[in-house]
Amino acid sequence: MTPGSPGERAGLQVGDQPIRLDQQPLPKPHTLVRLLRSPSRNPKPVLTFIRNHQEHRVTIDLDGQSIKG
Repeated sequence: MTPGSPGERAGLQVGDQPIRLDQQPLPKPHTLVRLLRSPSRNPKPVLTFIRNHQEHRVTIDLDGQSIKG
């Protein structure tokens, strides 16, 4: 996890497995980056992920952030 990144600020941890962004399924890891780079993205999407076999949701504040990946 990159220090100061939107993911870190949202509480994501190494090993978390993203499965949906808003209601869009994430079948492959690069799908998340593609959706976050989209010019029509939601500036505060809800990311659903699996941690320790449990589903969790966090809102990621992307407002003014460039997404690398």
